[in-house]
Amino acid sequence: MQALGALHEALEAVNTRLYAHNHTRQLSEGRGMGTTLTGIWRPQAGGPLLAFHVGDSRLYRYRHGELEQLSRDQTWYQQALDAGHFDRLPARNVLLQAIGPAPRVEPQVWVQAVQAEDLLMLCSDGVHGCVPHHEMARVLEGAGRESLEGSSQRLIRLAAEYGGRDNATVVLVKFE
Repeated sequence: MQALGALHEALEAVNTRLYAHNHTRQLSEGRGMGTTLTGIWRPQAGGPLLAFHVGDSRLYRYRHGELEQLSRDQTWYQQALDAGHFDRLPARNVLLQAIGPAPRVEPQVWVQAVQAEDLLMLCSDGVHGCVPHHEMARVLEGAGRESLEGSSQRLIRLAAEYGGRDNATVVLVKFE
């Protein structure tokens, strides 16, 4: 699939550019500017949807009343859970992958099936890290009755109400 190759090249290019910026400022590997990145791209109308992910921002799907996390956090915390460790877990925000701090990045990229009425939510850890899963699902359930922008703003307000200290970003996409 040509689009898949183009997506990998774009992700590598943005990482290379930000890493070079850090290197020019003599910031050692693992230091300097970096960011998480989670997104979706549909190269052709009606064609497959490509999802991509680096770090701990997340992609969720709300379908038929169920909220499902589609991306997998690239953190030491998630790695410890995957290995079966449940005691003395590392902090949730220590990333294994990010765009910029290292010369190479290994993004998760996959084809994501969507159906009519699916609602996809891309959000930063400033939202999913403090708003409980059931609260996010409740807001997304109401997204059909209000604008997607209104639902996004409700999620950001909830993050603040739950004491969020990190950036809170939400993007909602509804499929017809």
